[in-house]
Amino acid sequence: MKLALTAFVLLPLVATAKRSKKEKSSKSCSTFPKHLIELSQTDQKVPNGPDVAAGDVYLWLYNDLCEGNTFDNDNFVCGVDNVGNASGSCLVLADTGESDCEDTWHLHDYGTLNFRGIGINEVVVGGTGCFENARGPILNELINDGNIEWYTYDLTGVKL
Repeated sequence: MKLALTAFVLLPLVATAKRSKKEKSSKSCSTFPKHLIELSQTDQKVPNGPDVAAGDVYLWLYNDLCEGNTFDNDNFVCGVDNVGNASGSCLVLADTGESDCEDTWHLHDYGTLNFRGIGINEVVVGGTGCFENARGPILNELINDGNIEWYTYDLTGVKL
């Protein structure tokens, strides 16, 4: 189990490392959307179960990233507003309910963006293409309507 978990967590980082640091994006970096939604399509908790405890890990791989603040709620997909996908992991910290998270976004026309943080306070730690020299905070919010959940992201503080 440890080996499988390690491979799942490191997969997005390995994929990012293989991409050229000087990779050019196919769109102008100035057109990158500053508000995104990540659909929690593949999220899994290890160990599986209803209770959340310190040491639990959440994993996700290739969740859709939608531009703006809306998505196809009936089918739980972005549709025409899909700008990429998100992969990452979160480790639940001791009895605080907060998690230490790392995210890797593969953005179709812009490059790759890596960020990490605790709770809703995350910061850019690297990237390729448009995000080669990116820095700044990313604010996020978890929304759960009882049937599905998604995250909203505000990248207005990110400097390219």
